[in-house]
Amino acid sequence: MANICCIDIVILGERKDLDFLNDKFNPDISETEFLKTIGVKENLDDYELRGYIDCCEYDEDQDALKMYICHAWSPCYDFIDLIRSRLDVTIYYYAEEFNCEIVETNDFEGEWFPQRYVINSDLLDEYIYIDDNKELSKVLKKEFNIDISEKDLNLEGKLNEVEEKLNTFAEEKGGFISLYKVKLEA
Repeated sequence: MANICCIDIVILGERKDLDFLNDKFNPDISETEFLKTIGVKENLDDYELRGYIDCCEYDEDQDALKMYICHAWSPCYDFIDLIRSRLDVTIYYYAEEFNCEIVETNDFEGEWFPQRYVINSDLLDEYIYIDDNKELSKVLKKEFNIDISEKDLNLEGKLNEVEEKLNTFAEEKGGFISLYKVKLEA
């Protein structure tokens, strides 16, 4: 599958519904097969179901079902909507597909997915997930020697200025750096 969109999902609801979903999971089950096993009756050919569920587990401490899905090109909106049509559950997701510039969540409050920025670079060992402007300001200073205040990051156009500075830094080091602002989707 080209351009894999990786999606973390948190499902909240009554324990019986979460157990029902968890019991229907099999490793690497496709979205389509999973929806059929939970009793979704719609013609699934009419939906964008282009992925598989990599893992699914109930988190006792957080009283939530967590899934990890690999989906082609985009977040699995139809999959989420079809589960909601079958069960009275709340579903939060965080999706990233850097090649398509998709970094988004529907967790407006940041309860499950607090990250609001992601830095991706071949100059770093791993992605940097950042929860707010204060943290972004600190990371930019520490990792890239870019000095910009938390307050200034709120100003129109300042994020573009930061991206330009990151590009200059990356060019000087012979690599790439991408800063993504997490898009909030309903």
